[in-house]
Amino acid sequence: MLEIWKEFLLYNKGERRSIITLCLLLALSTIFFVLIPYLFPPKVMPIKITEIQDSQDKKGTETYVHQSYDASKTNNTTSLHVNASFDPNTVQADMLTSFGLAPKLIKTWMNYTSKGGIFKVKEDLQKLYGMNDACYEALAPNVLIPEQSIKKQVYNAPTAMVYEKKALHINLNSADTNELKRLPMIGSGRAKKMITYRNLLGGYVAVSQLKEVYGFNDSIYDAIKSLVFVEVGFVPNKIFINKMDNKEISKHPYFRTVANLIVSYRKEHGVFKNEKELHKMMALDEATILRIIPYINFDAD
Repeated sequence: MLEIWKEFLLYNKGERRSIITLCLLLALSTIFFVLIPYLFPPKVMPIKITEIQDSQDKKGTETYVHQSYDASKTNNTTSLHVNASFDPNTVQADMLTSFGLAPKLIKTWMNYTSKGGIFKVKEDLQKLYGMNDACYEALAPNVLIPEQSIKKQVYNAPTAMVYEKKALHINLNSADTNELKRLPMIGSGRAKKMITYRNLLGGYVAVSQLKEVYGFNDSIYDAIKSLVFVEVGFVPNKIFINKMDNKEISKHPYFRTVANLIVSYRKEHGVFKNEKELHKMMALDEATILRIIPYINFDAD
């Protein structure tokens, strides 16, 4: 500090005065910028409640007009000309087109009836996606649903389907794609997936394993579970956990997450003699052990 003062005193009088003036200006400018918000506070313009209300009313009016405009697009029925009576369960797409219905509504209608959907009363038309009130009011006076039309679809078709289902009893481990395609809700794609997963597993040991097939949901499983079976005493292809390395073991879907654990434990503690050895592995829970046991071969030779 003394050295700084000594250097300061070496300057002549004019230089010292300039330095002091510069320091004072810097100090004053700093204080000025700090005090600006307090010396010149921003003005807050008062907003009247009536102005807010007017703004909201205006916005609400604009929204209503916009919605009304959009609705006019979807509910425009000036092009509808329903000039003939029809059965909604058997009507064809070309007739609906002649009425002036939107293509999307016609497609929805045709999909519904082609998959077994039934209009029991004309009010059921309102359940179709895209059927607005204006369209329904234009169609309703010309809707005729004969009683035999309902009976034919409700009773006759399902009876034949149930008869075919009862006749099925397919072995999951020997069926080919043609046999599996006889099952309800099973086409070529799903049949191939069932066989592909069967090959990965080395064979099904329980019907419930179908739930694990890629893309299968509960509705598919419930539809076919009583029509297939796994023969009693079936022995699947086994995994030799005392001989195979982790890459070979992990090819099986059930062993992908535990292959490294099994090989590491085997190297440290020796070969697995039986199921009890698996229970010594803390990383394997009971559910996992029960799942993999049918696919394990403990041979060490």
